[in-house]
Amino acid sequence: MISRKDFLLKAAGVMGLAVVSPVLLESCGSKNPAADACTPQNLSEEEQGKRKGLQYVGKSPEAGKNCANCKIYKKPAKKGDCGGCELFEGPVHPEGYCISWLAIV
Repeated sequence: MISRKDFLLKAAGVMGLAVVSPVLLESCGSKNPAADACTPQNLSEEEQGKRKGLQYVGKSPEAGKNCANCKIYKKPAKKGDCGGCELFEGPVHPEGYCISWLAIV
């Protein structure tokens, strides 16, 4: 039989782990660091609104559809850099995606 004190200590430990786990997982690279490198800084509200309206994300949820194979993607000057888009200002990740994706024909 477990004592009430032991039970409460174990329950507190489990609850503490539940609170800390998401922070630990995020710091272990659960995000897309490459997409974060292409996160724009200091964009106007208008430009931020354009990105939001086009539902731009730094990592495409659509297999085979990403900025790198989109007709309106502006390729970066050198490999490894962020590109751009003809529809809005600021950096665009090649693995990104928005609802205006157009196949290159």
